[in-house]
Amino acid sequence: MKKLTAMALSLMVISFDDSARADDTSARHALAERLLEAMQMEKQMEKSMEAMNAQIAITKANMLETVGQKPPAGTAPNTLSMMERMAEEMSYENIKNDYVAIYAEVFSTKELEGLIAFYESPIGLAWLDKQPDVMMRTAQIAQNKMSKLMPLMMEEMKKSMPPQAIPSTPPAGDQ
Repeated sequence: MKKLTAMALSLMVISFDDSARADDTSARHALAERLLEAMQMEKQMEKSMEAMNAQIAITKANMLETVGQKPPAGTAPNTLSMMERMAEEMSYENIKNDYVAIYAEVFSTKELEGLIAFYESPIGLAWLDKQPDVMMRTAQIAQNKMSKLMPLMMEEMKKSMPPQAIPSTPPAGDQ
């Protein structure tokens, strides 16, 4: 009888623990969703996508300039179409649940509450307002560094390619 009582008690404790864990997970999911709202995640993602589109255009032009080529006619629509598809796939509506799950898994309830408090504070709001500019400036630094490396990278690529793979003259239309 004592064994039966001990087993019943153990099952109750395990059941209670599972229930508490489910409640905690549910609470963290709700807090994670609230955090994404406080972070203005949808707006931040839109601004990031705009900055990325501009940066891709600059990088592409710089890469072509580095190798002495002009953008082929008709590349802008292809790039735009690609970016539109990427923007659709990476839209906030498409990834929100994934983000909520990640934040709920990575952060504790207390950490999520602290992050919400930060993003709702005047300093947090200032951070949110200025972050796109910071991201754009840091991306520009990275792009400038990469443009300096491109000629070296192209030379290294040429060295590693068999001689027959390197055209001696540019293809027709690129001159």
